[in-house]
Amino acid sequence: MASRVVLGFNDIAFVFLIGKSSDREFRSKELLLRCSIIDIKLPKSKTIIGIATDRPGTSKTGYSSDILYMHGVERTDEEKEKILELSDEFGYFKNV
Repeated sequence: MASRVVLGFNDIAFVFLIGKSSDREFRSKELLLRCSIIDIKLPKSKTIIGIATDRPGTSKTGYSSDILYMHGVERTDEEKEKILELSDEFGYFKNV
């Protein structure tokens, strides 16, 4: 899997993720986690858009995309702590 975050106009954060088409269920869960991490680490970004696609040339049956939209999500301190623990555990967006 490869991922990047880009901060756009009006502090909208875009999370891009590329993976194999055979890992689509895992990829969609990873996209949700990565967007949740950005939601916490970039609090000025009230809107986060996640886009996951298949790695070009890896599918024999077709291609898929996953799109995720978050806006103004409210989380408890416990939820934030758990998400940041997962960020540390998996090494997602350490330098954001």
